[in-house]
Amino acid sequence: MKFGIAIASIITTSAVAGISANQEGFLRRGGLEDIHRLLAPAGTAPAGYVDCMQTRYTDAGNRGTLGCTANDVAVTNVIVKEGPEACTAGEMVTITADFELVLNSNARYDIGLYLLTDFSDPTATAADGASCFLTGFDYESDGTCGDITTSTKTITGVTFDVLCSSANGGVLSLPYCTSWNQQDDDACNSLDQIGYPLTKSKCNCEEASIPIRLCEVEVTPTVYESCSGGTIDFEASATGVFGDTPVYTWTATDGTSTFTETGSSGSFSGLAAGTYDVTVALVDGPCTDEVSAGSVNVYETVSLSGSLEGSCTGVYDVSASASGGRGGGSFEWTVGGTVVSNSAFDTIASSSTGTISAEVTYTESCPSCAPSEGGSCSYLKDSGLSDTVYKPLEITLSGSVTDETCVTNSNPSYTISATVSEGSGSYTLAGHDELSCGASVCTLDLSGVSVDCFSGTYAVTVTDADSRCGSLTSSSFSAGKATTYDVTI
Repeated sequence: MKFGIAIASIITTSAVAGISANQEGFLRRGGLEDIHRLLAPAGTAPAGYVDCMQTRYTDAGNRGTLGCTANDVAVTNVIVKEGPEACTAGEMVTITADFELVLNSNARYDIGLYLLTDFSDPTATAADGASCFLTGFDYESDGTCGDITTSTKTITGVTFDVLCSSANGGVLSLPYCTSWNQQDDDACNSLDQIGYPLTKSKCNCEEASIPIRLCEVEVTPTVYESCSGGTIDFEASATGVFGDTPVYTWTATDGTSTFTETGSSGSFSGLAAGTYDVTVALVDGPCTDEVSAGSVNVYETVSLSGSLEGSCTGVYDVSASASGGRGGGSFEWTVGGTVVSNSAFDTIASSSTGTISAEVTYTESCPSCAPSEGGSCSYLKDSGLSDTVYKPLEITLSGSVTDETCVTNSNPSYTISATVSEGSGSYTLAGHDELSCGASVCTLDLSGVSVDCFSGTYAVTVTDADSRCGSLTSSSFSAGKATTYDVTI
């Protein structure tokens, strides 16, 4: 080594032959923890925490502020030998790495590499007591270390702590400065002999990227009540995803049972009614984020039943009920697309006769449902709700008969026509005594009446095939064996 002195002498002597004033100042600043760096054996890379480059430049008796406008020496690659695959912003991590440097000029000597490991300043020229990690090349006893005479050279095995932060698109950023001596090539036996330029422009300050993933992923989940019973809908978005395919894992628990699903969106189904706490964990390569999505209510499946009952009075009755769900919903009845009632139970006058087919819809408000649900849940009962509606029976008789009271004559026979309207359209006619009926015509035959001066009263009864329409008897008329007068009915 260029100087061989006892440690005790370094500590107690203010001026020792072979040690420069700068070296002595370094010892005073660094203390005992840096003595081993000063006296490191040949072949060891000097490394340690020191004042940053501007302070050291000033302490060496130089004036002015470093400009670092040159780019003679720059870091082109950082190869991590030991360290985490990823880190979380704000934490300190320990890394062992090789630094590949490139020479953009002629030979440069006594190269110093400053690392501003706490990211407190954009460059490693920081003054005002800031601390930097300084390293250099392995040095030899002849003082020829730290020189770059070829296009590239590597500082190997540098172990340092660094703040996990990034300005380089999701990977760790490391502000650094390189310094060099442009004239001397024989003074680099210690940290005190390297690390600041001889002129204020002969240094280079930039940022290097370290291939350690900066975990900045944040997941934003949303959970929704569902119109489907026993179901929770969910979706999530994420920021800071580095380019890997993120994996979302959802968990829902009611305190008794736990369910899991995967995907950025989807649903839990088959859940019992109750309140569930939902969380989502996002795994993006080596980075994770887990957050609560909140609590969500699960309801039983809605059961909707409805009925429609027709009549022969021109009206029909509707009734509906719903169970499960949130409760407090509303009903709507439609026939042929036209709303006919907004009541669960109603009697409705029909605008037509025949088969009436109705649909009933039950709707509940659901402000906590997914936007695609439109803020409400609708349930439709659209099968089996039909019946027939008719108007009351009507019957009209027509024909001529003679009331021939008290005059004996030949045996008269009369034809009576019956016109039936409304009802179901399927019916039978019936007379009585001497009046017999077919499908639409009745015959009054008095030939068998042996009583002189006979006069009888007759009527026709129509009976509908639909029992709801019942029977109707026509107005009565009289007929007999006499020639007194004719009656038209």
